[in-house]
Amino acid sequence: MIVVNQVADRPLPDLLAGLFDQIREQPLRQVLESHGLDGLRPSHLRVVAGVDESGLSITELAQRLGMTKQGCGQFVAALTGSGHLEVATDPADRRVRTVSLTRRGRALVAEIHQRLSAFEDQLARRIGPDRYASFRADLAALSSAPDSDV
Repeated sequence: MIVVNQVADRPLPDLLAGLFDQIREQPLRQVLESHGLDGLRPSHLRVVAGVDESGLSITELAQRLGMTKQGCGQFVAALTGSGHLEVATDPADRRVRTVSLTRRGRALVAEIHQRLSAFEDQLARRIGPDRYASFRADLAALSSAPDSDV
């Protein structure tokens, strides 16, 4: 049995990696399995979930996800092939390719949100709702206001 202080004393990257592993292994793997997405990985789910209901350009999607345009384009190609995304030429600017969700993609995004919400409920039960609410608020504050000194 691991003593809580031993876990708390681990370096921050290890703690974050542990939480990311739980997210990847529980809700995201469940989504992949329930949709029969054998060739896709959890990183594909992040891309599909980053597409607005109204659609956006590959450049905008790449910026939103912190990816290169080329890398994002590879993910979009795979998700277009799987039937979750569609790409169309923007009629206002024929150089721009607009990415949007298909019906299958919208169903996948809805399940991603449902599974992640259930995972958050599970975390709140593990540490208590007040501690989880505080953790989530602190995480939101840290992720939305990067420190310029780092």
